Amino acid sequence: MTSKYISLFSLEVTHHYYKNGICDDLTYTPSKDTQQLIDRFSFKMMKRPNGFSFYIEEKTSYAEFLNYIQLTTDQTAFYFDAATINSNFYQLTAAYPINQIGTFFYESTDEIKDGNNLLLKKTFNPSTSATDAFTLKIDFTDIVKLKKADNEDVKFNIEFESRSTQWIYNIVIDNNENFDELSIESKSDIVFEGPKAIILQNGQKAMQFSSGSRKIHLKQIPEYTFNLTNTTTKLGNSHKTTVIKGLPNANPETMEIYEDNGTSELASLMYIYV
Repeated sequence: MTSKYISLFSLEVTHHYYKNGICDDLTYTPSKDTQQLIDRFSFKMMKRPNGFSFYIEEKTSYAEFLNYIQLTTDQTAFYFDAATINSNFYQLTAAYPINQIGTFFYESTDEIKDGNNLLLKKTFNPSTSATDAFTLKIDFTDIVKLKKADNEDVKFNIEFESRSTQWIYNIVIDNNENFDELSIESKSDIVFEGPKAIILQNGQKAMQFSSGSRKIHLKQIPEYTFNLTNTTTKLGNSHKTTVIKGLPNANPETMEIYEDNGTSELASLMYIYV
């Protein structure tokens, strides 16, 4: 006989680095105790690209059933661990401290109502190592309190912002190329400082452009188009040409920490050879 299930609650994770906010770099695993409850009481967990849904058999009164579980097992909540499959997740996520390791903790009792959704607030727990991006606790009493009807889904939400960094373009120029006045331009309001002549760690000469105090969000899909242009002036007439159309946008893999008035900040480094 096939059992029919209803949704007890769901979790949706929105991350503004990813296209359409859908973060598919996280995996969700019940804790050992919660997995035992799933196996013993026939709960169902359906994983989705940006979270999961948790189901109970329809024939059961969820309030009475959760109370029964609490009385017979001493368990009062469901616990889940979220791990990332992207080694750059901590770099691209603004919430994680730059110089500190740890895990975020979310609990259903600490939420803000946003329409029909419940936005969970985070607590950061420092540690010497972090195997999970965050841990989630959903209390039985919160499910009963928030779930008004069998066909109503209790929707918990977690929201992450993408990290903003200073963007630095290091333009390495071939010895055979001559440029008069290089600049980086775009249709946005972002203005790059420079160029400044520098020597890279490998001894190469480069012209450096920086977004300065302007921090730019990291995005999975490029949000801006920056062009490298050169302006030449002859006999009082200026002529601008595009050297590179569409410079690469910053990615989370190449970053360095710098100090700004005693505060640690992140810069995204890009090396362009022309």
